Amino acid sequence: MSKRLLIILLFSVVLAFNGFSQSNKYSLIVTQYQLNNTKALMQDIYRYNFENGEFKGKEKLLTVTGKDNAKDLIRADVEGSFIFKNHWLITGIGNIIDLQTKQVVSGDKATFIKESGDSLIFYTNDIFKGKFYSVLEAKTGKYAEVKSAKFKAIVAQDIEVDYETSNRSIWLYPVNKDKFLLVSDAGFGEEIINSKKKSEIPIYWLDKDNFLFPYYNVSKNEATIFKVNVNKTQTKSGVIKDVPKSHFNSYFAKDGDGNIEYVCGKGKFYVDIKKLSITEVLFEHEGHGYDVEWKTQSYGHAIKYNKADIGKYQCEIKNIRTCKYAIAVDNKMKIGEEVYPQGIAVWNNITKKWKSIDADEVAAIAGWIVE
Repeated sequence: MSKRLLIILLFSVVLAFNGFSQSNKYSLIVTQYQLNNTKALMQDIYRYNFENGEFKGKEKLLTVTGKDNAKDLIRADVEGSFIFKNHWLITGIGNIIDLQTKQVVSGDKATFIKESGDSLIFYTNDIFKGKFYSVLEAKTGKYAEVKSAKFKAIVAQDIEVDYETSNRSIWLYPVNKDKFLLVSDAGFGEEIINSKKKSEIPIYWLDKDNFLFPYYNVSKNEATIFKVNVNKTQTKSGVIKDVPKSHFNSYFAKDGDGNIEYVCGKGKFYVDIKKLSITEVLFEHEGHGYDVEWKTQSYGHAIKYNKADIGKYQCEIKNIRTCKYAIAVDNKMKIGEEVYPQGIAVWNNITKKWKSIDADEVAAIAGWIVE
């Protein structure tokens, strides 16, 4: 055997060994209710560990109290929880929990605004504490109020929606200049059913000069999505017809792949500002190649990985979480009109199989930690 051939053979063996020995470790963070103190909404936060597609057991990280005399404290059970930098659990009301030290960093209620580099930005609007921004810095782990009065968290300009007339209008407040009417007719707003809240026009800033808003016709059953530039130019992205009355205000959001969504009484729609089109969301992109059927069917929701069907589950969209190795859902069983919790179910792209895992009283699935 030649020396060159021997080197190639040894190199191939090393590569094969490294590929075989590589270990993929990842963990799912799940909040589960305690049933012995329902008034306090006691919640146990668990870490479910996986390696190379196999379940390796769970560990309880900490227990938090959800309420005290009907006042919200730590609400890891509220929709909107997520994991930041494999380290912090951010709850749906803005509490911050350090998953490594297993301690609550902030028990205050705040609105999560955005991720900015290695930091998270929050906004507090409290009758007693006042209005201010605060920042969690990933590198230091510090969470503190922003002291600068000039700090601005959202890349946008100062606008105001005028609701005094039946058809709304939008005013722009340029820096060191007089305000001027940017959109003279911003539509008539949507109709909210049995709600104490007033119908508000959602504004979604694309950058510091452009934003989206929905224009509702006088019958309030048709929404046109407009892109507005602060130089007064308006571009129509598309129209959503036959919009029914709703119990909530419509809003803009992003899916797991960063696509813009508009959610209203008719459903969820993708807004493509480049193609100037609006399409109904049939399968929502959850990130990492996973797509989930958005509307609930008799079988629940169909789930795909890289466009291929991998299963159907009774689950809630708000509790679906993905990482580069797996997808997790809150597993349920439906018999007739009754729905029974069955813990959680995880499918991974290593073994390409589903695993049902017992988990009592699942309140929320927050996300994945990938090592």
